[in-house]
Amino acid sequence: MILTKDGVQMTLYYANVDVFDKRKKEILLAKNLLDAKNESRILEIWGDGGLGKSKLLSTVGQTWKKAGVRVIEVLDFFDVSNQQQLTLLDNISSQFDETSFSEFNKAVDDYNRADHQAKRTYFTLSVNAFLECINNLHAKTPIGLLFDTYEVIEGTDLSKWLLEELIPKLHSSLPIAIAGRNKIFPIKSKIAIPIKVDKF
Repeated sequence: MILTKDGVQMTLYYANVDVFDKRKKEILLAKNLLDAKNESRILEIWGDGGLGKSKLLSTVGQTWKKAGVRVIEVLDFFDVSNQQQLTLLDNISSQFDETSFSEFNKAVDDYNRADHQAKRTYFTLSVNAFLECINNLHAKTPIGLLFDTYEVIEGTDLSKWLLEELIPKLHSSLPIAIAGRNKIFPIKSKIAIPIKVDKF
């Protein structure tokens, strides 16, 4: 049974379903996230290592692309460059042409030149510039974000910032998929549709 509302946990038993059924479930969940009437904006994929979470994340991205969403290349937190706030945002912005994020790039340049005392101010300006740029772009052509290996940053300041500061300020219809070994959101959270990837 497939339920996608009110944080009902989804469990996919890969060992006892054929490829068609498995893909059918994944595609349905990914498509549901694009429905404007859906309160959820995040697809949360979690489970032990080696069970196909990254492959599922890729399937989600392919599904969104077919629906006309510009899907950003997977941002893997195993990559050290994705473990810092501004470099993470830069890795997203670099997938667009330079003019799309010109204000963000300028703000980051100012941040890099600023003295220690002024860096916090320029950090905030950089993040705000990024948000304005990506939200404006999304309003024209839908954008989707994919994050992998979330357990690497779990419990860190980056995780807290991402979940409490960045994601809530992204356009409310911008779809996000996060894969990791541990569950992030509460069971009854309406913001996320959880898929637990289990062994048979």
